[in-house]
Amino acid sequence: MLHSLAGNLFITIQTIGWVASGFVIRMRLGYVWCLAMEVIGRSAGQIPWIIQGDFNVALTSQEHSSFMNTRVDRNAIKDFQDVVLKCDMMDIAQVGPTFTWTNCQAENPISKKLDRVMVNSSWINAFPQSFATFESGGVSDHLRMHIQLRDMSPSNAKPFKFFTNLTSHPRFLEVVGRIWHEAPPLFHSRAALGKLQEKLKALKIEMRGLNRDFYGDLPERVKMAFEDLCAKQTEAMQSPQTSTFEAASNAWEHWHHISGIEEQFYYQKSRVQWLGLGDRNSRFFHKVTQSRNLRNTIRRIVTSDGRILTIPSEIKREAADHFKTFLNGSHQVEMRTSHEELITIYFI
Repeated sequence: MLHSLAGNLFITIQTIGWVASGFVIRMRLGYVWCLAMEVIGRSAGQIPWIIQGDFNVALTSQEHSSFMNTRVDRNAIKDFQDVVLKCDMMDIAQVGPTFTWTNCQAENPISKKLDRVMVNSSWINAFPQSFATFESGGVSDHLRMHIQLRDMSPSNAKPFKFFTNLTSHPRFLEVVGRIWHEAPPLFHSRAALGKLQEKLKALKIEMRGLNRDFYGDLPERVKMAFEDLCAKQTEAMQSPQTSTFEAASNAWEHWHHISGIEEQFYYQKSRVQWLGLGDRNSRFFHKVTQSRNLRNTIRRIVTSDGRILTIPSEIKREAADHFKTFLNGSHQVEMRTSHEELITIYFI
């Protein structure tokens, strides 16, 4: 445990498999960031790491309610961004308001996001379901926060996500054509949407099986293909024959094909559209993918009657009921404008 009497900085290091730290920054920020980078880089390594507390600085301009109209220390924001990048930190999934602090001044109201929970990639791999909740405490100008490491609800099967790598499979068009022609044809009628849903459900079953059989556990398949390539290359080097050279060439073709599919998978999953070809399949890709998954995870919803749902099965049921009511309801628009008024508006 590291304490700083000068500025109420404390960093707690546990060596039982993961690290947690918290601090309240009241000293010179440059010194804090240098100290944080040194401690994290030297003590944590690749073990799961979580940092929480009042950082006393926003990370982006969107985390300040009046960024353009207020004097802001942009150097402090830049220093914070550099530390986040160098220490491989990212915000954990969050439930609650974006801003966590307010100045409580009615004549000049300002809100910022000063409190946050940040983790590294190893933490996301170890605790993928962890998230932070921010909520009002009533006695402070800061929101209070608490962290949940694991989802308490029973785990369900992962939803099927369609990735473009499936379209490169030789059987893709064959499977789509077969399912589309086996299901009843679509016509312009009230039942067309239901028939389309049946087609898509049948197609999802086939696509899930195709993905599982040929692209399931893609990183492990790429790793095995690379190890096989290295073994074949070593064999060809030690025993230069036509058969060993052909085996090495075939192994390279297989590894090149499947690694390209993995690259395409992460490229679509990260949704970074502005990267050049040389930047693909890098460590940045994986970090962007993890960050996007954290942001897009729905941890709770508030129903129309004010209930807060946190169990995934209840969230799914509420979402299905909402859209069922919305799509099946009769929405009638009452016209309050007369014909004469419409003509007047038209000729203005």
